[in-house]
Amino acid sequence: MLYLNVPPMRLVNYLIDSPAMRIVGYDYLGDLKIVLSESLEDGNPAIDRDELVTWRRGSSHLINLSCHAMGPPTPRLAKSSHVRLPMIARRGVPRDSNPQRREHRLRGVGLGSVGPHRYREIKTPHGGHGSSMEVAMAVEETSLVAAAPAQSPLAAMMGQLVRGTHVSQAISVMARLGVADVLADGPQPVAEIARQVGAHDSALYRMLRALGDVGVVTELDDRWFALTPLGALLRSDVPGSLRAWATMIGMPFHRYSWTDLYETVRTGEPAFDRVYGTQFFDYLAEHPEDAAIFDTAMVAISTNEAASIIEAYDFGRFGTIVDVGGGRGGLLTPILSANPHLRGVLFDTPTVVSGAPGELSRAGVSNRCRVVSGDFFDSVPEGGDAYLLSNVIHSWDDDQAVTILRTCRAAMADTACLLIAETVLPQGRQPSPAKLADVGMLVLSTGGRERTEAEFRAVLDRAGLRLVRIVPSSGRFDLVEAVPHARS
Repeated sequence: MLYLNVPPMRLVNYLIDSPAMRIVGYDYLGDLKIVLSESLEDGNPAIDRDELVTWRRGSSHLINLSCHAMGPPTPRLAKSSHVRLPMIARRGVPRDSNPQRREHRLRGVGLGSVGPHRYREIKTPHGGHGSSMEVAMAVEETSLVAAAPAQSPLAAMMGQLVRGTHVSQAISVMARLGVADVLADGPQPVAEIARQVGAHDSALYRMLRALGDVGVVTELDDRWFALTPLGALLRSDVPGSLRAWATMIGMPFHRYSWTDLYETVRTGEPAFDRVYGTQFFDYLAEHPEDAAIFDTAMVAISTNEAASIIEAYDFGRFGTIVDVGGGRGGLLTPILSANPHLRGVLFDTPTVVSGAPGELSRAGVSNRCRVVSGDFFDSVPEGGDAYLLSNVIHSWDDDQAVTILRTCRAAMADTACLLIAETVLPQGRQPSPAKLADVGMLVLSTGGRERTEAEFRAVLDRAGLRLVRIVPSSGRFDLVEAVPHARS
């Protein structure tokens, strides 16, 4: 794999259709990852060199990747571009050849024309060894002129990290307004988008223009905008939708507490309690509109994680699952759907589960799922073969977590199993998104935290449970499996 240090807020949503290479994604800082395939149709490539030409706004820039092919390369050209930086695929040729150039208009997948950008194919004779292939990204039209020297890479990266809060807030506003739903059927002029979502024309244009630079939308001619595959995740009606979560991140009840992180780091006291004068869940109980936004976001997170959890763990060995703190059934519903013999009990506070029957009915599992309301600090329903706690334990300090686990243990038979679906912090120094999520718990909750395997083991042991194993999934959550101490 070859890594190119590319400014993370620009290079997104590219596809290259070539038997020689493909873009596979971006790492945590947004660096572009390109994989060279093991073989071309007529030979094997070997990387000769890679070169990054820095760029800045308003200039034209190149990122060149050159490799030598052991036979005549036959790559096909990139077929799509979803943002303002079009992909240009070019076959290099020997200096003494006469390339024949052809221009092709780029078209976005499902979007129609994405603007006046073009890419060029340079036809080359089928030479032997030493012919080269280049892949270039160009800003603006097809002018391929290297940029003037830009600020240092470290300064550019730090600047983008510092401005990350501006990006997340703009994305949250776009999600809350429902802009992605308006653009679902194709590009629209900003005046029409503003009319449909109830926004100010000029202000909305300025925000969407900025989001075009991070790949969420594409700005077209005459103040038109199109949705990108990245931005499509903010639609309400797509699998894996992040609209509810993105909306919550920018809401005042969530955002304001982060502004007090300084005092939290100085004192160790949760920011939310200090800013609002009450604890997080007590606040939600008194503010139903914010509580509804939070609940919807939690349902979306559970639903999005469900597929990876179901793939990772065999729920089919149980007869009845009790989902403790299960919200409106975002995780339990797909588990029941995937296991037709399974029965479920959905348990949460009265306010939360009030909306669950409709969700269960729409999913066709209401005849196999009982809805029970209560407080998991006091008791939980008995009779389950498995007790599931998804995204629950991390909201509480160790003593409160032990209390919740003890109430589960009291309801469990000695043959039952307890499952905690949460992110497990790595024990060492390896990168993990759970670390930033843990800072979020520091800000929002009174004692809540993400935990390592050792920390999970400790609270489970205090509750009379023994950690058996941690089952990783392909998503954000792992499954911590525990059984009563009484079981040998």
